[in-house]
Amino acid sequence: MIYISKKTNIQDESTYFQTNKNKLPIIDLASEIFTENTEPLLHTNARFWIVKKGSALVNIQGEDIKIKKGSMVGILPWYYTQIKEVTEDLCMDVVVYDLDFVNILFKRTNDLFMEDYSLSNLVSDNVYVNLLPEEEKEVKAILDKLKNEITKYKKSDKFSNHMIFVKFMEIVVIFEKNIDSSSKKKLKNKHDIQIFHYIYSHLNENISLKNISENFYLSQSQISKYIKETTGLSFSSLASMMKLVKLMGYLNFSQMNLEELSVILGFKDPPHLSKFFKAKLGINTSEFKNKTNSHARKVIDLGKMEEITSYVFKYYYMDLKLEDLSIKFRLNQTEINNSFDFYLDKSFDSYLTYVRIINAAKILLIKDDTVTDIAYTVGFNTTKTFNRNFKKIYGINPSDFRKKLIYQTEIL
Repeated sequence: MIYISKKTNIQDESTYFQTNKNKLPIIDLASEIFTENTEPLLHTNARFWIVKKGSALVNIQGEDIKIKKGSMVGILPWYYTQIKEVTEDLCMDVVVYDLDFVNILFKRTNDLFMEDYSLSNLVSDNVYVNLLPEEEKEVKAILDKLKNEITKYKKSDKFSNHMIFVKFMEIVVIFEKNIDSSSKKKLKNKHDIQIFHYIYSHLNENISLKNISENFYLSQSQISKYIKETTGLSFSSLASMMKLVKLMGYLNFSQMNLEELSVILGFKDPPHLSKFFKAKLGINTSEFKNKTNSHARKVIDLGKMEEITSYVFKYYYMDLKLEDLSIKFRLNQTEINNSFDFYLDKSFDSYLTYVRIINAAKILLIKDDTVTDIAYTVGFNTTKTFNRNFKKIYGINPSDFRKKLIYQTEIL
């Protein structure tokens, strides 16, 4: 538990995530209590605040918002926040995560269905939502499970990293479905998410309306009617679609053979699975794998992209150009730039500028160098260009930024 007294600081989490980028990201949890106002705080990692108790007026990137019990707030990396007025002691859970890597996983998942998805855009466009009481309970249950999986992950449980990401996705889904949902919530009832989640989680058991009826204490006709009105599908069609989606995901992301997938998804045997898949998509499983792998090659693979971004982060202060990366990594410039856009929602030039600015922000707070010296140190050719880009990200000029914030090495 962390009690925040009056102080101004930047959260330095450079050693927070001991992340192997070939695995899922480490997503961590903390609890915070605010009993009084704070000075501006700059966060170096993304997070969600889930307010469990209390209320306050907070400022996020210059905008005042009121948060209270049930509020869920999204904070992106290098956002600054300030508790301006605590009307009732504020107690919140904090989910801290590696935005870039989570974004990559979300994009890879949604790319399967040709949908453009960006968690960073989702959060930046919608700073906070207010949860219903039953949603608060749902989030609490997810966080309890997430905490348990994180504990197991830190004890080297090789499967927990997958569950960590699944639980995090559930949190994001709850956040997303509450965006502009004043009218949508009227269409929801307390069973909707649970029923669909239950079906999806029990596909391997040849789930039936009878199973659902017994679990939710509703008649089979009520459930069937609800599914039809909500999705436009019959129960059997919905279950088939869920099986197909799950199967497509396994084929695209796992190395499991058809026999293993038959067991996981409740098919009698591999031939039945293959027949089902071809009937739905018109191609067999091997053709599908070849097709999705071909689509994935339109951008650089994740491992190579990690090498490139690490190189940029290491040598950001040099006169780096797209041509330099093309020569060093033996890739064409268009492919590299497209990959920056796909993985990081930024062109190469925008990403390089971003890296320079966030490093400049740190230098401003830990050294006494002049703004001009820092501008040249991080790779800008003119102070004017540096100031313009700095203000674009932080909303204030470098000199005022230095006056408002001091550096602190505490993680949370």
